[in-house]
Amino acid sequence: MKNYFTITFYLLIFCTHVNNGNIINRTNNTENTNRKKTSLRNGFSSKNVPTHYVENNTETLQISDGESNKLDELLVQAQDGTDEKKNEKEIERAEKAKTGAHDAAAEASKAKDKAIEVVQQIEEGDEEGQADAKKAADKIKEAATAAATKAQEASEKATEKVNSTKEDNKSSEEAGKEAGAAEAAEKDAVFFKDVAKKVEEIAADVAKAENARKKAEAVKKGLGELSHKSQKATEAEKQAKQALEHAKEAAKKATETLEKTLDTIKNPKENSEKKVEETVEEEKIKEIKRLADEAEKAADKASSLKSEADADAQKEKERVAAELAAQKGRAEKAKTGAQNAATEAETAKDKAIEEVKQIEKGEGEEQEDAKKAAEKVKDAATEAATKAQEASKKAAEKENAAKQDGKSLEDSKSEACAAEEAEKDAVFFKDVAKKVEEIAADVAKAEKARKKAEEVKLEAQAIKADADKISESSEKRKGASEKATQAELQGNQAVQDAKKAFEQATQVLEKTVGSLKSTTEPLERKIEKIIEEEKIKEINRLSDAAEKGAESAKNVKIEAEIATAVAKAEAANEEANKEEAAADEAKNRAYEAGKFAKSGVKSAITKAENAANRAIDLADDAFLATKAAEEAQSKNDLDLAKKKASEAVEAAVKAKTAKVEAEIAAEMAKAEAAKEEAKNAEEEAKKAKNRMDELIKTETPELKSAKSKAENTFSIAKSQAQIALQAAKETEEAEKATLEEAQKVQLAKDKASQAVAAAQAAKDAKIQAEKAEQIAVLITKVEVAKTDAADLAKEAQTAREEAETVAAKSKSEEASITASKVAKEEAVVTSKVKEVTEAVAEVLQKAKEAVENVAPIGEETVQAIKRKADQMETELGEAKKAKEKTQKAAELAKAQAAKEEANKAKEASEEARKKATEALEAAKGIEKLVAAEAKEATDAATQAGNAATEAEKHAKEAKDAAAQAENAATEAEKHAKEAKDAAEQAETQAKKAAEATAEAAKEEKKPDATVAEVKKQADKAEAAANEAKAAHGKAEEAAELTQKQMLKLQKIIETLNVQQIITVPLGEDDDVTDSQDEVNEEGEEANEEEEFKEKAVVEYDVEMPEKDDKEEEEEEEEEEKEENGVKEETVEKDEKEEKTQEKGNDSVGEKNHPQNKQNSAPLDDDNAYKSLEGNYKSDTHDGKEAKELLKVVTSLVDSDTTVLDTFKDFEKDFSQFIFSN
Repeated sequence: MKNYFTITFYLLIFCTHVNNGNIINRTNNTENTNRKKTSLRNGFSSKNVPTHYVENNTETLQISDGESNKLDELLVQAQDGTDEKKNEKEIERAEKAKTGAHDAAAEASKAKDKAIEVVQQIEEGDEEGQADAKKAADKIKEAATAAATKAQEASEKATEKVNSTKEDNKSSEEAGKEAGAAEAAEKDAVFFKDVAKKVEEIAADVAKAENARKKAEAVKKGLGELSHKSQKATEAEKQAKQALEHAKEAAKKATETLEKTLDTIKNPKENSEKKVEETVEEEKIKEIKRLADEAEKAADKASSLKSEADADAQKEKERVAAELAAQKGRAEKAKTGAQNAATEAETAKDKAIEEVKQIEKGEGEEQEDAKKAAEKVKDAATEAATKAQEASKKAAEKENAAKQDGKSLEDSKSEACAAEEAEKDAVFFKDVAKKVEEIAADVAKAEKARKKAEEVKLEAQAIKADADKISESSEKRKGASEKATQAELQGNQAVQDAKKAFEQATQVLEKTVGSLKSTTEPLERKIEKIIEEEKIKEINRLSDAAEKGAESAKNVKIEAEIATAVAKAEAANEEANKEEAAADEAKNRAYEAGKFAKSGVKSAITKAENAANRAIDLADDAFLATKAAEEAQSKNDLDLAKKKASEAVEAAVKAKTAKVEAEIAAEMAKAEAAKEEAKNAEEEAKKAKNRMDELIKTETPELKSAKSKAENTFSIAKSQAQIALQAAKETEEAEKATLEEAQKVQLAKDKASQAVAAAQAAKDAKIQAEKAEQIAVLITKVEVAKTDAADLAKEAQTAREEAETVAAKSKSEEASITASKVAKEEAVVTSKVKEVTEAVAEVLQKAKEAVENVAPIGEETVQAIKRKADQMETELGEAKKAKEKTQKAAELAKAQAAKEEANKAKEASEEARKKATEALEAAKGIEKLVAAEAKEATDAATQAGNAATEAEKHAKEAKDAAAQAENAATEAEKHAKEAKDAAEQAETQAKKAAEATAEAAKEEKKPDATVAEVKKQADKAEAAANEAKAAHGKAEEAAELTQKQMLKLQKIIETLNVQQIITVPLGEDDDVTDSQDEVNEEGEEANEEEEFKEKAVVEYDVEMPEKDDKEEEEEEEEEEKEENGVKEETVEKDEKEEKTQEKGNDSVGEKNHPQNKQNSAPLDDDNAYKSLEGNYKSDTHDGKEAKELLKVVTSLVDSDTTVLDTFKDFEKDFSQFIFSN
């Protein structure tokens, strides 16, 4: 609100200053838009603004009526604050609409006036051509007036709706409708204003078109007076005519458009559908404007051209004279050009004929195509040159005719043109001759390329044949052959390209000759009609391709020839390398033979080395020659490549000779080595036989057969060693034989092979002996495994029996489960032992078959027996693992049984502790009772009077009893602590047993744990169980001693005569009596229930329900809380009793009758206890009920703990009744 008034204030000051207060003063007038408002205060008038703010201001602020009204509304609103008037927004809308409508009506009126003013001059004329323009002018006036009238009507309607909106009785909805109507009126006013402006535009264009028409009429009239119409005059006339047409068309278009506009204005559509472009078509306006502009432009151009035409008419005469001279020059120039073209055509013909002259000299069928093309070249070149000469002659004739006197300009020009046409013909035929010359050059080029390609083809075929003879192992042989083939193919392609070029040339030139001969006047000078340019390019391309192909084929042919030489060198190099490799291999064979031979092969090895080294050197020579040939290939040096290839071939031949020598030496070494191998095989077979003799201690049928097999194979090895020795001697002698080298090598190879075969047979026999030995070892192994398997079965059975024994003895559920597991594992052991036994039998059977069979023992047979033996070992291992699992599980069962024993000992110890604790509590209670009796006896002796002697005696007895009770209670407490310690020790040992059992279970589950590790934990559990049992014995002993001390206390209290101590007369208290009776009844009911339970157990073997550990713990906690509460209550009562005794009573009579006072007052938390205490003390019976209660306690201590659980409520009443006093 503050900001609103601040803005308004500064707005008032600004307006007052700038407009000298006019706006504010006008607010007081009747034009105020809100007549219900109080007029603005005059205090804001310009008269209150200091004059020095405006005295030098010469500017006047121009504000429209609409803006003025808006400002008035703001000022009124600012003066009256923020109090809203009724329908203020609707009024504001209506006012705004009215202002807009007024403004639109004013603009429509202005547009109408301007339109009428523009077309006024059209109406004033009376020319014949003004009919269309006048008609358009009438329509303009009519349409502009109608649009302005409609806009004014809309403005008046808006004013009417504003006044209606301001009426007091208008509702908001009604005011809104009126404001909407005002806005609709405003839209209508704006619509008709826009229509009026469009009409104004059309009026301007119609006037423009009319002015252009008048100017064009004047131009036409002026042009009619010229005697010679120049081009500009013609153009001016044309432009004038165009201007007249455009002006007329513009007037007609305007008339048509305005007729539609008038129809729309007179029959308007609804507000929402009014569109200016539908009322006055924008495209038509643009079309009218375009026509008017073009009419104006054409009229202006026509006027300008007419002025120029007038000036040009004079210059025309001068131009004609000059033109005649120019035409003569044209004709002479054309004649010269034609002569030059004819000369060039003749030259082109001569060159073309020269190009193909060589083709005509050749012979052979392959030249037929080229000769045909050459013939056509001559024909076409001659015909083109002839035609050029004819055109040159015609040009000379026309030049003479153009120079003749008396020729008009037109005739002279015609002759000059004819001369130029003849020149063009000559040039055209000259171009044809040149094209023929180009074709001739391409034909000659193609023929030359064809000849070269044919030569290359033949040479390439020869090179290919030479390359194909090279060894197929040569890597470059294929490359050389491919190069030769490539050269041949490229030559073929070049020949084909040349032939195609000939064919194309023949076809083109035949067409060219025909076209030249059939030319007619006037000549159509198009080269394509005579000789096709694309065909010429194709001929050129083919001839170039033939030339390049022939050259490329030649180059490839050279490459192929060089590649063939290199391939030969490479093949020789490869052959030398093979010989080198063979020699080296022979040397290596000699070396290899030397590894197995101790002596006799050195000479052969040396020979092989020397021959191999020579082969290596020669292979190097071949390699170097090959590399040199390859370098020559890279340099494209054919001669050098051939020379190096020859050197490589020679080196390869020498390398082969060295290889033969090395091979003979290698065979000698091989034979010698075979001899020694056979000897070694003989010795190894003998060793295998001897090892078997040592292995077999007890001969089974299988081992006996194996031994026989080994002896037989040794005999074979021995005989083959003799054969190898003889063959080695003969191999050495073969070197000295008078035979060809190849035959010597073959003889050496045969004898060496014989030695090798014998050595191999000896080795095979040795292998058979070793295999027989292997089988014997396997037989021995499985016999041992068979015995081990039987032992495993026995050990597993023992473990199972032990586990079942401890499980049955301990009655442990865990141990029973584990014992079952032991039984399962024992079954696994039994199964595996059975499998081992079966595998042993199968191994023995296969071994027997192998050694008894006369055929050699195959490796697969040995491996099969070995696999079966390995399988037997695997199964034996699994049996061992199963046995260990059995033993580990048995040890776990022992540990679990021990844990169960320890838990039982712990529970029994806990029961003993409870008995001792309960006996101790009873002893402490009796001790307190005796002490109380002693105190009362002492007090009674003090107050006894005449009966003092008897009272003192009883007091002394009571004191002695109290001392004895205290000693007994102390002993009871000592033994109860011993019982507690023993129970804790039992619990500790039970925990140790449980921990050891848990560890045993963990170890038992571990795959890699041993039986000893599990047994170690089981032993710990058993030791802990034994300790727990010992602790249980101690706890039982201590509990028994505690009970004995409690019984002593019972006897002590029985010796006291309570009636002698209590001298106060016995009074009656119903509450105490009832409470005691309830206690006695509950005790009797509990005894009866316990007797019923015992009877049921004995007679019917009924198992009474036992409470679980959790329930027992909860009840024990609840009992301890209740006992603590009783103790606290007892302490409070003792304190109250002491206070009561301190207060004392002077008269004995008051003490003798305490119940009288209690009976007279209602019971509450304080006097109820005192009433119970007084009634107890005043009881004169002989304490029979108390003795019975003590007997019940004693029997409870000696009974099972389940009975105590049954009488917990009774124990609470007993404690409150007895031990609190």
